[in-house]
Amino acid sequence: YAPPIYLTNKDNHTIRAEIKFDPQPGPFDFAGTLWVYDKQNERWYQNDYKSIGGGVGWNVLTFNLDDNTAYDPDLPLGQTMPLGQIVRVGIQLYANVNYTGKAYFDNITIGGKEITANYPQNNVGIAGRSGTNFTLNGNPFYFAGANAEYLFEKSVPIEEGVLDSAKNMNLSVVRTWAFGEGEDAFFQPQRGKFNQSAFEHLDRLIAYAGKKGLRLVLPLVDNWGHYGGMFKYMDWALAEHPESVPDYDDKGNFIDKVNKNDAYHDQFYVNPYCKQWYKDYVTYLLNRTNSITGVRYKDDPNIFSWEVFNEPRCKSDVSGKRIHDWIVEMSAFVKS
Repeated sequence: YAPPIYLTNKDNHTIRAEIKFDPQPGPFDFAGTLWVYDKQNERWYQNDYKSIGGGVGWNVLTFNLDDNTAYDPDLPLGQTMPLGQIVRVGIQLYANVNYTGKAYFDNITIGGKEITANYPQNNVGIAGRSGTNFTLNGNPFYFAGANAEYLFEKSVPIEEGVLDSAKNMNLSVVRTWAFGEGEDAFFQPQRGKFNQSAFEHLDRLIAYAGKKGLRLVLPLVDNWGHYGGMFKYMDWALAEHPESVPDYDDKGNFIDKVNKNDAYHDQFYVNPYCKQWYKDYVTYLLNRTNSITGVRYKDDPNIFSWEVFNEPRCKSDVSGKRIHDWIVEMSAFVKS
């Protein structure tokens, strides 16, 4: 998991998984166990083995990290895992007999819900604009802020430490990314598929900002390819709708679909599928309800502003018109 999962503020500390077989094996034909990797101490912990199988439908494995009797008996009694930085969870099955069939895994959960009472909210009112000035609750709003783009992928102690430092320096606004495409740990690992673990981490970041009286600037897509970005949207368009990616753009620039040159990247601004998929992501994000505070993102006073993209470039159109037209369209969409 990236960032590591942090269980300290959750209402239970149990790992759970459901397993089903087809065809059903005998009641003692399999044994199962759960493994959890602790990044803090760089070691694996596992619970004791449980016999699974038989005609029970879904078998349930659980591992309560608070219960020292639940751990593998080879571990010293009383040695339990810290709850701060879980980066891997594993399910291990042992067959006691020869078996030919399928095993299905479902409803894998890691801990419970964040305890809402730990996040009292201290921001009131949505930031706005009057002419060239920002406003808050009818008054001019002037602020000092900082950029901490990496928070979405960092552990909770780092996240809290950065926001605590911002508050101690009398900052009011912090900028951090709310995008990431194409990798399992990112917000959108596949086109149109959203990673709830990543969004729950963002929920927590927003809630903690509100607890500290800070407001966030959240960019929505990256120019660069380190976290997917415009290149990943173009890759999706090329894979799903190759006819939408021409060989040459309207300026006569060759679009290299293999080496992915600037002209390939810049088609993001005009490709109809990329534009719609960006709007789909914005729609999902702004209408998300924070799992801790219960507030929709678009109504959340903890969010100072939405940034339509990070560090945009369009080298194939030096006039700037292509970027300008995209900004006009997408800014209007976000505001809608």
